[in-house]
Amino acid sequence: MNSSILSTPIKIERRPWGSFSVYLDKQTPSPSWVSDFVSELRSTYQSRGQLLEHLAGGPMTVKIIHVYAKSRLSLQYHHKRSEEWYCLSGRAYAILKRGGRLEKVQLEKDSRIVVPRMTVHRLGCEEESADILEVSRGDFEESDIVRLEDDYRVVS
Repeated sequence: MNSSILSTPIKIERRPWGSFSVYLDKQTPSPSWVSDFVSELRSTYQSRGQLLEHLAGGPMTVKIIHVYAKSRLSLQYHHKRSEEWYCLSGRAYAILKRGGRLEKVQLEKDSRIVVPRMTVHRLGCEEESADILEVSRGDFEESDIVRLEDDYRVVS
């Protein structure tokens, strides 16, 4: 039986770089919610990867971010949360500050990257758009976004 979690997001927001849909917001999901969500993701995106399996317990926010081709989100960091990104479809890239340098990591279907708290990061796409599952752990508040660069002049 399909729970229709993916067809009923809590919130959908459009942005100049794409859009995002929120499916779980600052809650600790029940094991059945995680199981149903993962089942629907596998069915919808035919993923071969292990999604959310390692995230037992604790509050999280779950979003699917759609990034347009030739677009990118702001270069930012967070004081109170970490993020994990799973590429569900398309091709994207992550920019992470590691060892004092900005490093570009390619994301393709079923690949995953962890963005620790306080890590400068950015998500973007080059020639094709992508859908990225973002799982945030910790205090998920818009006021926790510290933007260092933004193509669309959004101010933190």
